[in-house]
Amino acid sequence: IKECDWSSDVCSSDLLEISTVVTSSGFISAFVEIDDDEILQDNRRYVNFYIPEKINVGLFSDNSSDRQFILPALTSGRNKNDIKIVEANSNQLASLNLTNFDVIIFIPSKSFTNLKRLQNYIESGGSLVLFPGSSINKTSFQAILSQLHITANIKASGKKNTNENYLSFDKIDFAHPVFENLFTKKKKKEIDSPKIFFHFKIDYKNFARYIITLNDKSHFLTEIKNGMGKIFIFNTAPVLSWSNFPIKGIFAPLINKSISFLSSKNMSHKGYIAGDEVNIKLNNAKRGLIEIIKPNKSAEYINLDESMNNNYVNYKRTDQTGIYKVKDDNRMLYMFGVNTNPNESLQEYLTKKDFEEYLQKINFKGKYIPIDKSQNPLSVIKQARFGSELWKYFILIALILAVIEMLVAKNNKKEMIEIKK
Repeated sequence: IKECDWSSDVCSSDLLEISTVVTSSGFISAFVEIDDDEILQDNRRYVNFYIPEKINVGLFSDNSSDRQFILPALTSGRNKNDIKIVEANSNQLASLNLTNFDVIIFIPSKSFTNLKRLQNYIESGGSLVLFPGSSINKTSFQAILSQLHITANIKASGKKNTNENYLSFDKIDFAHPVFENLFTKKKKKEIDSPKIFFHFKIDYKNFARYIITLNDKSHFLTEIKNGMGKIFIFNTAPVLSWSNFPIKGIFAPLINKSISFLSSKNMSHKGYIAGDEVNIKLNNAKRGLIEIIKPNKSAEYINLDESMNNNYVNYKRTDQTGIYKVKDDNRMLYMFGVNTNPNESLQEYLTKKDFEEYLQKINFKGKYIPIDKSQNPLSVIKQARFGSELWKYFILIALILAVIEMLVAKNNKKEMIEIKK
């Protein structure tokens, strides 16, 4: 949100998060609108996102024991029928089609030489929950973060399989959507903290949101945005040798809420503005014609056999602001929002000198006519287009000639009188 005092040309901005409960799945569109101001065209911003009807989760780990608490957490809740889980070894990240998963849970216990496919999946809009595996060391975990384009310094802290000198939760960001509806309204928001015996102290260099921190100021649960995707990183393994987190009451709800939050895709992350080219993702499209419905309800048709390339279609005719819907036989395939270019709302003026220098820079060969604030722009433009109206000048000339004629006639009359005398 940006607020400006136009009398002093001072502007300030702030970030506002708006939460709501969505009762349906599929493609969801919305808009945010502010009160009328000097420029009406930019008062509305369009957003859209996708909530899958059934969440496809890929659970990848090197040791089956590392996922022994994750599986019951996902299959015992009231949303168990909404989640489909595929278990696999971490090595299969290189062979399975990752785009089939809405969320991937990755629990590595060793170093990996190539996580390029996982990184591409995240950058393209996929979501990841990352736990350290039970036998991984700090060097290997830091190398995994580096391959996911996350820069961080890691230190191991604590001792495994001990109940002494443990850490607890310190600060919790209850405003994060992952805690939405976890507590009754009348009940104070409190979490029975687990005992953390061993963990990685991760010093992130990327921009991150710290959801839960421990009392040694390390980050237990962190959210990082990577390309168009999101990553949740836990700093302790989901096993009892590292902590008693897997058997605490918060474990199953937090895992389920994390999956639900990460599975919803914000499709407005690109921030398309009018005139931009949009890459429409069509993984499940049939060959043939697709229909693109513009904000004004007009429709366009594209032949996929000719235009589709690697499950994408490049669409350039984004001349209207609003929500665009992409359909295939009345089935919604994709949705994207287009907004007004914010640069068009800037109310700063160039001086005449600055504008002339700009024209010189772009090698402008035409003619420009400045319009003063006191002038009527329509009149100036009309005059520049058709030229000046001459009737005013003819009237002025006629008046001048009439005066001259009167003076000449008067002098002639005097001369005639003198001659008669």
